[in-house]
Amino acid sequence: MVERVFKDNVFNHHEWQAKIIQEPNELEAYFDELQLVGKTIVSARFVGFDFRTSSPYGDHPAKTYSSESAEIDEPFILILDDGRRIEINYSDGSTFHISQNSIPLDIKSYQGEEPIDGDLFFRKILGASIDRIVVGRTNIEPDFTGAFGLCLNEDGKQKEFINGVSIEMSNGYRIFFENFIDYGEIWIEKIGETKMPIKWEDSVRSLKPKEKKNLSFPIVKMETCKVLYDVWEMQCCGEPFKVGSRIEWLGAKITDKYLPDYKDMADYHRQEHYCYELMSEIKGVVKSITVHYYTFKEVNKMRIQDKEKFVKLDSVDGHTEVTDGEWEAVDYIVELENVIVQETGKRLC
Repeated sequence: MVERVFKDNVFNHHEWQAKIIQEPNELEAYFDELQLVGKTIVSARFVGFDFRTSSPYGDHPAKTYSSESAEIDEPFILILDDGRRIEINYSDGSTFHISQNSIPLDIKSYQGEEPIDGDLFFRKILGASIDRIVVGRTNIEPDFTGAFGLCLNEDGKQKEFINGVSIEMSNGYRIFFENFIDYGEIWIEKIGETKMPIKWEDSVRSLKPKEKKNLSFPIVKMETCKVLYDVWEMQCCGEPFKVGSRIEWLGAKITDKYLPDYKDMADYHRQEHYCYELMSEIKGVVKSITVHYYTFKEVNKMRIQDKEKFVKLDSVDGHTEVTDGEWEAVDYIVELENVIVQETGKRLC
């Protein structure tokens, strides 16, 4: 009987009773301890993830080629023929989370989504047994660590770091997973054919198929509205803007379900990456910009938000305005005027 350690059966990294490993030798030893070689993978689950077979930013023509991969910020679960569930997350630099039988199969993602059946994604290795597990090594310390409040190499003594893991199967395929910035990526590929090309039409478009809609969505005009814009999103893919700029953004409406803590702060959440909410096209002119700052403190080795403040800006470039002494910017509140909003009927994920 699995003890349910997750509040309301919703996944939380800080409640996950997982072994945290940051050194290659320790990870190899733990794989040996688990005795996975020779075991058959019979099924799989994802706690929460973005599935894609091409670009995460939109559909590609049916005849194009791409690599089959899944991005994760939460664990995936491999179910073995001996009844064990092996739970893995590798989305933070050289920090490997692994456990067995600690996550209920009906656990919900922190976004409230039901667990996603991974059998379609892992279909090419189901029924095959594990031949060997190879832990990648590097002497280069990862640029990004600490997404879940975990520190790496605090004393500077760690000389080798985990650089991807390959689970090689008896049928010639492998599961290869690595991390990039603050998320993990899983590849299903033939051994020796890295990032195996496959036809889009032969792959799985989505594990949760989206209903095709050919509806004409109404245009809503507003005198003003406010848009929440994450600093990391601006730094990743945004373009500088200022008061008076005319913008065209994608955004999800903030509701009692989606980002309820921000309902009093903004009407929409600017988003170009992964969102389970219906997206809208937002057009308008920037009337005002406010940057939202926090200070942080350490509690039980976790970095948590402490004090906050709001500062008016004339312009944003995603870099010059993100720190102010001990204050760190977390998001912008952008007020627009002469606003036109039209729902797209689509989700980014």
